[in-house]
Amino acid sequence: MRKWLFRGLFLLVLVNSVLWQAATVIADYQQQLRVFIKDEGFHESNIVKPRIYVKNLGRHTISGFDLHYYFTVERGKTPVVEPYYLPNGRIFLRKQGGREYLVQLRFRNIRIRPGEIFPDRNGCIFGIHYSDWSQFIKTNDYSNPASPHWRPTRRITVANTKRFPDRHKN
Repeated sequence: MRKWLFRGLFLLVLVNSVLWQAATVIADYQQQLRVFIKDEGFHESNIVKPRIYVKNLGRHTISGFDLHYYFTVERGKTPVVEPYYLPNGRIFLRKQGGREYLVQLRFRNIRIRPGEIFPDRNGCIFGIHYSDWSQFIKTNDYSNPASPHWRPTRRITVANTKRFPDRHKN
């Protein structure tokens, strides 16, 4: 009986430790990477062209991450995503429910050391338009910066693609 009790306690402590560490990693990525954005297609009415770069403000190297750009489509419209410049990245269009979508940018084999910017201050860029190239309403899109100028944003979420970040010396 005692043996099972100790095993149960050990397992409980182990699970709590893993969950705490995983939550810390997610919060660490969100706080460690600052996202900057502008709309390259600000003056175009049928497309949005988010241009994005990230800067590592933390003390640890980041290895692999996802960026999530959120937007809403108009009734009856089908969004199309066009990758323009995504160095070592992949792009996915994910329907969230109803008319809500997200564009997932996945950068798995990227390492950003403290103070570094990825990819550079020119950023990576993709486009979103409708299949019929009709007007794209940008004002109801959560992640849209509504500006042709660089600005920091918290409306693009950052997630790690690895279980834990590198904790080696930089």
